[in-house]
Amino acid sequence: MDHLPDDALVEVMQYLDVPDLLSCRLVCKRLAALALHRDAWRHRQLACSDRWMCVALRLAPCLDKAELQLPLSGRLMIATTTTCAVAELKLTMDCAVFGAMQAAVLTRHQASLGRLKRLSLVFSEEDTSLCPTLLFWMVASTSGLESLEIPVFPFYFDLSTESRYLPDRPVSSPSLEIFRCGFHRKSASFVHFILAEHADTLKDVSIPTLTSPSDPLTASLLANIPNLSRLMCPLIPGLDALAERVKQSLCWVHLCVSSLMRPFVPAAADFLRRAEDLWAVTLTIDEAGDVALQLVEAMVSSGESEVRVLSLRGSHCRSLAALQQIVDKLTSMPYLRVLKLQGPRGPDSPRCVHALLHWVSLQKLMNENHRMRLFARDDLPRYCQGAPCDSCKKTCCTATWLTECAVFMTRLIDDEDDCCN
Repeated sequence: MDHLPDDALVEVMQYLDVPDLLSCRLVCKRLAALALHRDAWRHRQLACSDRWMCVALRLAPCLDKAELQLPLSGRLMIATTTTCAVAELKLTMDCAVFGAMQAAVLTRHQASLGRLKRLSLVFSEEDTSLCPTLLFWMVASTSGLESLEIPVFPFYFDLSTESRYLPDRPVSSPSLEIFRCGFHRKSASFVHFILAEHADTLKDVSIPTLTSPSDPLTASLLANIPNLSRLMCPLIPGLDALAERVKQSLCWVHLCVSSLMRPFVPAAADFLRRAEDLWAVTLTIDEAGDVALQLVEAMVSSGESEVRVLSLRGSHCRSLAALQQIVDKLTSMPYLRVLKLQGPRGPDSPRCVHALLHWVSLQKLMNENHRMRLFARDDLPRYCQGAPCDSCKKTCCTATWLTECAVFMTRLIDDEDDCCN
């Protein structure tokens, strides 16, 4: 071992578990020093439940990811004074009134260490405690972040300080490339601040909601992001302003559709009609199946849509007929290569993929578009397990010759990760 160079030993140490790596510190001075080398730790990810988290925060020079459950009690001093620089920090808060202040301190401390690039703040949907606004001021003013995710933005604030939770000066150097945040009335100011201040660097924006945001400023800010390539958002007023962005960079769009958004359907339809260069489109549908149908009709109306991947997420959709009508319109999309049907769920929903293949609209689509493949819900078996449904009772399941359903089965995609391959 004495003849091995340090870089070779560090390379081996990267494959050791944390306890084995720490045990190397007891062997000799050379290994003790190498066991704390940055390259031996920079790829490691530790969760709050990991028994070695405290030791790592005290001794390790860096980590790739650290997950902490807030509020902390005994570990708070260690976490806020550590020299362990983390690239990704995930903070989960069951109670915002206590956890948010600690999250603000931890975020600022890790940012000062100079390695923090990805930050995720997870709030409980059931938490109704007042969230201190300092956390969002701290996050909005933190420089160097490349990814910020807040899946559930808290709805309860101290109203006396709500207007002061954003910095009063611009961000010195925009850096965010990925921004995902729950969008509603209370988060609108924060979302607009991030979109405006990081417009030069943003590429992936996700602001999902099934409520009805009505501020036209949102679409205006999105249209001013020059490198935007992926967008998830509700139907918002002025969405048609993003059509020109498609020709420059935008290729993936996910629209959240609800019955509350009917006033904004014309703008969204105009956007899809003009955005001929989109590569992938996802529609998340609630009970407003007719709204989704209007959007699909607009998308195919030009006859020049280049969409390759279309996903219809209808887990809340109450009408199977609406989904079937949507599928019937897809024969006018010649470039479509993958259709993802994920829903609805219910007593009248298809129990197997075979039942889906008996939809007349889907059969017509697969017959006319021979290069299109189908992905159904992850939990949907190809054939019924146990008591067969009406489709599985038909002779196409028991016939020995190659039936149309059997041919269609060869065009199924079992793993969603393969949908874009």
